[in-house]
Amino acid sequence: MAIHVNIKFLQDGKAAHNSQILTGYKLLEKQGLLKIQYDNHFNFCQQKLYEHNSIVEVEVDGKILAYDTADGYQSIMRKDVFDQQLDRVYLYFKRSYAPEFHIGTNSESKVKPLGLNYHCTCKGNPFDRFELLGNPLLDARRFISYMHGDRKWRHLINYRNFESNNHYEKYNILFLTRLWDTSNINKENLKRAYSYLSENEAAILAENMIESFHNINNTRIAILRKLRDEFPTGGWTGGVEYSDIARKECPEFIVDSAITDKANFMKMLKENYICIASTGLHNSIGWKTAEYVTNGRAFLTEPLKYKVTGDFSAGENYIEYTSADSCIEECIALQNNVGKVHMIENKNAEYYQKYLSPDQLILRTLEVAGIL
Repeated sequence: MAIHVNIKFLQDGKAAHNSQILTGYKLLEKQGLLKIQYDNHFNFCQQKLYEHNSIVEVEVDGKILAYDTADGYQSIMRKDVFDQQLDRVYLYFKRSYAPEFHIGTNSESKVKPLGLNYHCTCKGNPFDRFELLGNPLLDARRFISYMHGDRKWRHLINYRNFESNNHYEKYNILFLTRLWDTSNINKENLKRAYSYLSENEAAILAENMIESFHNINNTRIAILRKLRDEFPTGGWTGGVEYSDIARKECPEFIVDSAITDKANFMKMLKENYICIASTGLHNSIGWKTAEYVTNGRAFLTEPLKYKVTGDFSAGENYIEYTSADSCIEECIALQNNVGKVHMIENKNAEYYQKYLSPDQLILRTLEVAGIL
């Protein structure tokens, strides 16, 4: 008998981070495990239950489960505020989960790791539903866009299109990335976003965020330079997508939008590439990491700052690097050890089936909650 689920509240509902959660619930409903009632309001809420966004809240069997798909802890500044928000929640599953942050808090036992995150969908996903804004002319234009470009996009990111486990006898290197602009990071904007911050707290946070963003950009540019120097005649594909900050910092690495196009990127993920990931915003594990795993690819990444679900470890599912030099050294080592590449590819294909496919990701949370 199907369990009744009420997805009653979606804060920052159209954030692409949340698509994976709704996809997982929809797939479990299609499998007959759940009977879901969806909230009508996906773009806003009448009551702000959390001080941060990218939250999906679900009521199952009388228990409130919250899913936090934010990049990090950038909007959870005060533990006492966070604890109060979780009083009414049975379990809180966090994408970017650092267990040490919660030690000694009232909510310590409630917060659990959610796992890797990426933008995906499935047929009938309520996340993709068209919603009227109340302006007939604007809604008509939006609907035309929805039926053409949006529908094509939804077909492209169907979760099945990410799945593969191809093996090759020779591998090139893939590193497509972006740079982050810090021009809008300041204490005034942070105070507006998080009213409970003091002037000093907002100033310190702005300074730390700017430094973090610069470090991310510098690491990515350094890796591209090393790839160019090590492989001057080819054997790698990479660069940064166009932006004002990229034009300023590394115009020589800006690649055509046809290369960074999502459809082309997903095609390349099924070809003979060893992939490179780097730490994302707020120390997050980025979407590309999840997409590498769904495609059963071998990849390299900086040490992961957050805990994920299941057995996912360095040397088995990915190779760690700590600098641009060590990244290129590890790339070359993998190219010379095709057997290890195939082992990592298989490990990631297995991990996807057990923990990362949208239905399995949600099913595990329901098992942890004692519902299934």
